[in-house]
Amino acid sequence: MKTSGTASVFLLEDEPTYANIFVRRRLTFSCTASLIPRDDKQWSTIADFFTNRFGKIIHFFRSPPGFRIIRLHPQSDLFVIGFGQAFAVSGPHMNTLTHLNNNGGY
Repeated sequence: MKTSGTASVFLLEDEPTYANIFVRRRLTFSCTASLIPRDDKQWSTIADFFTNRFGKIIHFFRSPPGFRIIRLHPQSDLFVIGFGQAFAVSGPHMNTLTHLNNNGGY
């Protein structure tokens, strides 16, 4: 991510929910990725949030220089609800769904 500036995020519905695992809902984000420098105020804010959420173990991760916080910016998304139900996700808040046809187009 640091070198290419890109990342993908894949969210998949839990398997026991469906009899056919290929019908599970899934959401894929293609993102740009940028490193938040340690001297940036946001770095401390995010690290503090992690400490509050996950406890003292985060103090162990905060010190080593290899611990990095990366900001992901979604660029394009695909939301699949089931067979024939794929949607492109767009808009400034990623809240607009556009149904895709059988060829992957709109």
